[in-house]
Amino acid sequence: MHTIDEASIALLSGLAAVAAEHRFMLVCSIDRDFKASDGSASVLLEQCSRRVELGLLTLEQTRTLLASLFDDGPYIDVLAAVAHRRCHGNPRALLEAARGLVKAGLVRHEGGTWLIDQGPDVLSAAIDGEQGIEQRLSSLSPDAVELIETVAFDRHSIVDLGRHLRLSRHRSSIRMHRALSELLETQWVELAEDRIHLIHEDRREAIVAQIPDARRRELHVAMAEHCVEQAFPPVYEAHHRLEAGDTAGAVAALDRFHVFVDQNPHAEILKHPITLETTEAISRLQNVPGAHPAMSAKYLAATALNATYRALAEFTAERLPASLAALAHFSGLHDYARLTHLLIARKSCTCARSHSSSSAPRRV
Repeated sequence: MHTIDEASIALLSGLAAVAAEHRFMLVCSIDRDFKASDGSASVLLEQCSRRVELGLLTLEQTRTLLASLFDDGPYIDVLAAVAHRRCHGNPRALLEAARGLVKAGLVRHEGGTWLIDQGPDVLSAAIDGEQGIEQRLSSLSPDAVELIETVAFDRHSIVDLGRHLRLSRHRSSIRMHRALSELLETQWVELAEDRIHLIHEDRREAIVAQIPDARRRELHVAMAEHCVEQAFPPVYEAHHRLEAGDTAGAVAALDRFHVFVDQNPHAEILKHPITLETTEAISRLQNVPGAHPAMSAKYLAATALNATYRALAEFTAERLPASLAALAHFSGLHDYARLTHLLIARKSCTCARSHSSSSAPRRV
């Protein structure tokens, strides 16, 4: 109904208004998120109607739906199995998948009957190709969408089940567990102890990208607070403060991280990409409240040291020399800069020799 013109909606609204007085039932489908504008005929239609939300179809119901479109031929069992697995039984996704298969020529009408001459793998790939991330998410309940967004947002797997509940807007454990069950059943996520992980990692960025900016900032702030409560290395808090637009908070968190590093010089977090990325991002900020040359020098030093740990050839060749030069200029730590450069050069040479020896042809 959300796709038809106003005149048609007005006709349906008139019929709906008198349906109760006759042996007549009007059934319309509408997008779950559709909201009628004030003064439109859709408002009257909704007032005269009872909304029933469709649940997910079983495999047998999926077969019945597709058989009503493509006849009950010998191919229908394979098509139903593939479509049900890829669309998770969502009625709208199934209909859109069916249209997509016809459009792609994989299901065609010939000689008065429907033909499918492709195998399950080709059909699966075609259905996946037709479904963008928004369409995939539309097959989930609102609570499941909210949960999958926070799971995708948690790139570093620091959020446990309890925190996911606190990150939700409804704060209902029943609704959260129902949403989790839906995501597990439709194979969006998997559980590992008290953590929820995406099964399809390639969907993460697309899911995060469609989260509204205001909600994204809200999540970053909540994640930063979670990092403080759980006493995670402060670089996690710095990352989320920076992403939330709180540069002063990010700088303060990174200052605490340097204290942490002084106390734990061999911590594994030094080798984690988040350390290099967050430190470098903050070191290059301009007009940060409380920023001064010594602070910038300290962050550049941490960036250089982290690059030493990770032995990143690309960073060493392209960005590290400039960082070390700025470090020496700001702080006068020429000896530190020179030593760091030598350490990284030595690691780079070691990596290069190792690579050369492993790739050298063997003597016969």
